[in-house]
Amino acid sequence: VSRAEVRMPADPAAALADVDEALKLNPLSAAALQLKAHLLSERLNRPDDALRVLDQVVAAYPDAAVFRAGRGVMLARRGRYQAARLDARDALLRENKAAILYQVGCIYALTSPDRRDDRGEAVRLVWLALKAGYGLEYVDTDPDLNSIREDAEFVRVVRAAKALHEKTAGPAEDAGR
Repeated sequence: VSRAEVRMPADPAAALADVDEALKLNPLSAAALQLKAHLLSERLNRPDDALRVLDQVVAAYPDAAVFRAGRGVMLARRGRYQAARLDARDALLRENKAAILYQVGCIYALTSPDRRDDRGEAVRLVWLALKAGYGLEYVDTDPDLNSIREDAEFVRVVRAAKALHEKTAGPAEDAGR
């Protein structure tokens, strides 16, 4: 799995082969399954295969919010909005850490073309994550947020979060920039 992580940027196919070898040794390795889903969806453009892996990891680790949120994003990207919303809800029932809030916010941003109310929920959840310091490095370019990127409230909360974290950075950190 570690070798796959190192190989991933230059050779995702070789990284996938490494992950498959790791899964032969431990078919329920959460790290290997998560990396395999990432490789399939983000590096190899095989989202349907990634969904099958995410189904497997959610079945193996039903209480892990990170896997439900990840699958929810993939489902929403594939237009399976109802199933994505179920994963969003289930992820939030299990955990409310900033990374999960951000990811579930992405689910609702992706489903917002189907249901207008999801826009507000996406903005609310992304705000909570950003306020906690998570996602500031992703928010400006994350394609999962494109449907709400021009929303006035979204623009306002992103600015507010950036201002909040600039103030808390303090002079010592600012001097190093």
